[in-house]
Amino acid sequence: MNKSFSTLATSATLVLCIGLVGCGGNGARPTATPTTSSEVTASSAPAGSSFEELDRAARLYEEGSVEEATKIYKDAIKDGDDPARQQALWSLARLHYQQGDNGKAEDTVEDYLEE
Repeated sequence: MNKSFSTLATSATLVLCIGLVGCGGNGARPTATPTTSSEVTASSAPAGSSFEELDRAARLYEEGSVEEATKIYKDAIKDGDDPARQQALWSLARLHYQQGDNGKAEDTVEDYLEE
């Protein structure tokens, strides 16, 4: 019973986090794709930055290249600067959640929240 409560609480936290990101911002309506936050941040990033790679990963995911997008997100988490790392963690958590892998989504959200 304790484990199912923990899973339920974690799932609720994930849904709450996704909802909070969707409610924040500059009044623009968010999209359901992993590009929401990276589009905002990419405009202030220098050319050739890891944010461009995150945008590319989002496009790849939308086109169905989940494995390639996942690799780009993981590379950014490993090698990116703090803002890119945070964006990659969040995008990867959403990718896992949308793919139905709640365990990986939960772990990635926890990593994101620790940032």
